[in-house]
Amino acid sequence: EIGVRLVGSEMCIRDSIGSIARKVYKMNYHSIVGMIAGATTDPPTLAYASTLTEKNVSAVAYSTVYPLAMFLRILSGQFVLLILWQYVS
Repeated sequence: EIGVRLVGSEMCIRDSIGSIARKVYKMNYHSIVGMIAGATTDPPTLAYASTLTEKNVSAVAYSTVYPLAMFLRILSGQFVLLILWQYVS
């Protein structure tokens, strides 16, 4: 049950980010798909986005967001280890 809730909350966050990017920042669909694919580090989504158009807009958005997402993944893992290290030993 908790896994279903986590997946559902992730989907709501993705939809919210896409709606805000579209309405507030006036981004096009291809940039939004590339940005979300980069934020979730999901290459199949980038492959899907690249089949939609001949332009490289989604790949540019992906390559802009991907390094930050990977850096934050590594950093958050280190913070979790720092916080939980006292319970290991």
